[in-house]
Amino acid sequence: MRFYKRFYSIFYKRSFCLRALLLGVRVYASQVRASASTYIGISSISVCALLLSGCAFLDFNKSARLSGYQQTRQNLFATSSTTKSSTKSQQTPQQAKDFTQSIQSEQSAQSAQNLNSQSLDSQSEDFATILTSPHSALFDGASENEILSKLYQQQKSWEKTPYRSGGIKREGADCSGFVMVVFDESFSLKLPRITLNQMAQGEKIGGRHTPTKNLQPADLLFFRTGRGAHGYHVGIYLQNGDFMHLSTKGGAKIVNISNKYWKNRLRKVVRYEIP
Repeated sequence: MRFYKRFYSIFYKRSFCLRALLLGVRVYASQVRASASTYIGISSISVCALLLSGCAFLDFNKSARLSGYQQTRQNLFATSSTTKSSTKSQQTPQQAKDFTQSIQSEQSAQSAQNLNSQSLDSQSEDFATILTSPHSALFDGASENEILSKLYQQQKSWEKTPYRSGGIKREGADCSGFVMVVFDESFSLKLPRITLNQMAQGEKIGGRHTPTKNLQPADLLFFRTGRGAHGYHVGIYLQNGDFMHLSTKGGAKIVNISNKYWKNRLRKVVRYEIP
């Protein structure tokens, strides 16, 4: 009885074969307790032994199959690794060659781009030189010098003229009368008498923030210095930011447009075509 309990505790809940063996042992124990014939006991043990041997055979086949599967898998993995290594070793020189060629192509493209950029810069500098050349056909430097010369002469001749509203003579004039006479005497160009009309006609070049690089000699600069419709002051641009105007304190003065007072009051720039 003790042997049965120990055997039951060890092999219970195992495979079907073991359960069959337990069943045979249980039958044998019952037969022993019931004082059955020896033939039945021997038969039961024989059946159990047969079942146990079958289980052992099945377990052996299962172990053999698992062992063969693992060995086959290891062989396949080793073969795959060898193939990949061989392929990699064969492709590495070609990849290195392709990479070197791509680097060389990029360097060639960059060099070509740098050459094109340098060529464009050189062409831009040459074109700027042509534009600013005194003997250029695109920009008549002699005409500009002539205009500046006449304007500076006019400034000298009006240097002591007192300011007089409505005046157009050197004995007394206002800003718009001064501009009208200067253009008439220097360029034979008839301008309107009133500042508003002078500002309304001609070609508009810019407004409050017109850069000096866009200005040319004889451009008219209009400033908001007073109130109402007639609160404008006009001056004649010279060069390098300088312009001349007939000051309300008297005399034709040369001042620079970068001066805070004039810079904040600039409203419009007008250009008249000088014949």
